[in-house]
Amino acid sequence: MTVEPVATTPLNAAVVGLGGIGLKYDLGGGGRITTHARAFHVHNAFHLAAAVDPDAGARSQFESTYGAPAYADLAHLFRKHRVDVVALAVPTEHHGAVLEMILEYPVRLVLCEKPLATSVAEGEHMLALAGQKQVTLMVNYMRRCEPGVHELRQRIESGALGRCHKGVVWYCNGLANNASHFIDLLMLLFGPVVDCGLLPGASSGGARADTCADFYLQWPALRICFFSVDAADYSCNEMEVFGTRGTFRYRNGGMNIDYRFGGESPWFKGYTALQKDALDCPTDLLNYQYHVADAIHKRLQHRDGRYDNAAAALETLRVVEQLRNEAEG
Repeated sequence: MTVEPVATTPLNAAVVGLGGIGLKYDLGGGGRITTHARAFHVHNAFHLAAAVDPDAGARSQFESTYGAPAYADLAHLFRKHRVDVVALAVPTEHHGAVLEMILEYPVRLVLCEKPLATSVAEGEHMLALAGQKQVTLMVNYMRRCEPGVHELRQRIESGALGRCHKGVVWYCNGLANNASHFIDLLMLLFGPVVDCGLLPGASSGGARADTCADFYLQWPALRICFFSVDAADYSCNEMEVFGTRGTFRYRNGGMNIDYRFGGESPWFKGYTALQKDALDCPTDLLNYQYHVADAIHKRLQHRDGRYDNAAAALETLRVVEQLRNEAEG
């Protein structure tokens, strides 16, 4: 990944919520950029101004790592700083209330963690509030901004894979937590779903903190089935989609994307087979949060509306809520 120079005045950014995605995922080093704090610190279009968290230990860790102040509440943050961009990384059940408090101040954009809200009704209210305040609301489905996904989308739209008609997703850790990433990604690639539901005989885990279920998503000419695996065994978040000319695989959560295309079989004359060796697509998933920050910069500095994904995140939440209600009903 190359950090590009930026000629404009840096945008002041603050992180509200210093948990894993806010601060801690990339504290161990290794050079990756997987938190809001590090992304705003590294990207030249931003100045990491401050953070907010009620936990004194998290605030101290942020201050010692980034040399910027952290406060116990929003009032202190906005009293001392002019903030353009806020990353909202508090637990999901607090998204609506904290967003409402943030919108009392003159911010330009709020990046909300996924899922958008705990219910569609709350999500609709959040979008309405942001619209009333004329503040851009984005949701951190970070795969939308990752370069490998951009190439994948171009290949699908160019017809390189033919007509995509079937696929399978393996996911763990619940509908809202991990399945929603794939739901959102697939709607980016193929458009809105026309139907969804539990698979016949589907296994589900409604008693967990986040419901797990086997289900399908349907497009006019494409069906993709989701199967939940137990994260106690191992983490698995992968996908394969079949087209009439070839397939793509999205492996290791998106760290690897590859393609195989149909052609003359090397083994049986007159037959068509998928090529033996897959073609790799370059990806940069371990720096996913940098690419989200870059999308925010493009949105604010160049009015690039491609990254206005709050409405799409609401549709993802609508699918998740329908599936959850069916699984728990």
